[in-house]
Amino acid sequence: MTIEELLLAEMRAQVSRTPKTGRRAAWAFGSLADLLLEHGRLFTPASLPASVHRLSPRQCYANAFALATVRPELVYAEGYAVCDYDGDLIHYQHAWCVAEDGTVVDPTWLTPGDAYLGLPIGPRVGAPRFGPGLIHEMSQLAPVLEFGLSDDALVAVGRPAVSLSG
Repeated sequence: MTIEELLLAEMRAQVSRTPKTGRRAAWAFGSLADLLLEHGRLFTPASLPASVHRLSPRQCYANAFALATVRPELVYAEGYAVCDYDGDLIHYQHAWCVAEDGTVVDPTWLTPGDAYLGLPIGPRVGAPRFGPGLIHEMSQLAPVLEFGLSDDALVAVGRPAVSLSG
C-alpha cells in the first residue's frame, strides 16, 4: 500500500470507530475523517519553491493563510499531512497551500510531508487569519459536520480522495 492508501485506510478506520449516534445521527458527517473521505482531495508533496520563503514553525494555519493572501494563484488547504518517521507514519492536522496542478506548497515544514489529504478551501469560505483553522477549531468544524459544505466551499485542485477510498 502507498502512504496515501494507508492514510485513507486510517480515515476509514476512524469513521468506523465513530458512529453517528445521538444528536449527530442526523448530521451530514459524523467526523472529520468522514468529511475528508467524502470531500477531501489528495495533493502531491513537493519541496518548497525557491520563490517562497519558509515562515514561522508551528504556525501552519497562519502561515498558509498569509501565503495564500500574497500569492492568489495558491489555494489554502487544511487536513492531514503524514510523515514517515523511521517507518512509523505520523498523522498531523495541518494547513498548507496548493498550486493549480495539485502540488503542495508548505511554508511551515522544513521537509514536505509524505502524503497530504485535505480540503482546498475556496475564497468565499475563507481561511483563518490567526490561530486554529476550520478543522482544528470545533466551533468552526461542528457546523460543517452538522450541515455540510456549500457548493462553492471547495476549490477543484488535487485528486479526489474518493477515487482511492474504496
